Amino acid sequence: WRAARESGLRETPASLMSQRWSLALLALVLTIASLYAGYRWVLPWAAGVAAPLMPAAIERSLGKEAIAWLDDGLTEPTRLPAARQEQIRARFARMLERAGEAPAPEVLLFRSGSGLGANAFALPGRTILVTDELVEAAGEIGSAVPDEALLGVLAHEYGHMREHHLMRRMLKLSVLAVAASAIWGDIGTLAAVVPTVLGGLDYTRELERDADRVAARILAAADLSVEPLIALF
Repeated sequence: WRAARESGLRETPASLMSQRWSLALLALVLTIASLYAGYRWVLPWAAGVAAPLMPAAIERSLGKEAIAWLDDGLTEPTRLPAARQEQIRARFARMLERAGEAPAPEVLLFRSGSGLGANAFALPGRTILVTDELVEAAGEIGSAVPDEALLGVLAHEYGHMREHHLMRRMLKLSVLAVAASAIWGDIGTLAAVVPTVLGGLDYTRELERDADRVAARILAAADLSVEPLIALF
C-alpha cells in the first residue's frame, strides 16, 4: 500500500463503495426487492405475453412428447367404446358452442390411467387427455344433465388450454431454474432446487383458480350447473 500511494495510485470508487456497510446493505435490499418484483409481477406478465406467441409447431411437438411420456408406463389404451368417446366429444363441443367459446380442442384423448387414477390434463398443442377412471367417477355424480360433472372438468381443462397455462408455467420454471443456477452455481444442489419447486407450486395454485373461473363462466353460459363439478372435485 505504501508503494501504491507513493506511485500515485488511488482506490477506485467501486472499491471504496464496497467497504461501506451502509451501501452494501442498500445493495442487498435493492437486490431482494428486485428479485421479489421480478418473481411476483414481471415474470408472470412476461410468461403470459410469451406463451401465446409460441409457434404452433413447437406446441404440437411438446404435446406429442408429453403424450409419449404419459403412455410410457403411466397410462394404457382406453377401455371406453368408440361410440362413448364420440358422445363425450360431441357434448363437449356443444357446450363450448352454447357458451360462445372457440371450437373444441383439436384432440380429446382418452386413456386408462393405470398410474394416474381419475385425472385430466391440458397438454400443449390444443390437446386434452382424460382418463377412463375420471369418466367413471364423473358418471357416479348425480345431475339433471348427462355428463354434467365431466363437462365441468373438460371446461376446467379448456380454461388451462385457452389461457396457455402449461406453456406459461414451463416458461416461468425455466427462468427460475436459470436464476437459481446463476445464484448458487449448481442447479443440482438443494438450495437451487427448492426455490424452483416452491415457485412452481405457487404458480400452479394461481393457474388452477384461473381455470376454475373459466369453467364456471362456461358452465353458466351453457346453462349447466357447477354443483356436479364441485361434488366431483
